[in-house]
Amino acid sequence: MAATLELYSFGTYSKRHAAGWLTYRNPAALNNILGIYPEGYIPRIHVYDEDFQVAGGLRGKIGGGIHVDLSTSYAQDEVKYAQTTSLNPSMGPASPDPFLSRQDPLRRMDQQSRLQQGARYRPRRAAVGRGRRRI
Repeated sequence: MAATLELYSFGTYSKRHAAGWLTYRNPAALNNILGIYPEGYIPRIHVYDEDFQVAGGLRGKIGGGIHVDLSTSYAQDEVKYAQTTSLNPSMGPASPDPFLSRQDPLRRMDQQSRLQQGARYRPRRAAVGRGRRRI
């Protein structure tokens, strides 16, 4: 039986902005500066998120009932937080704006085969796989 292999690929992309109000900060709280918010404040947080992933691989049967799938993917996610009507007394205006930036490569190899155990038993499948992610 000849090998039947196929190349495949796919990708995703998303970008969003979300905003919400947090809980009220009392004027006497340690996370307030009375000179700025003498009556306390309600912080508003904005989340800006952008991420993508691309993947590709080679899969199919290589003979003897063995099915293989070799793939690799790469993903990147960047999240930024911005706060309005807020402050950080310990850091002041030096508070960082970008919160997280991450790149996420992944490589995988999966293999499965069908096992015949005689007429009394249903066929079974055996599968193994291995992945490596560098963070």
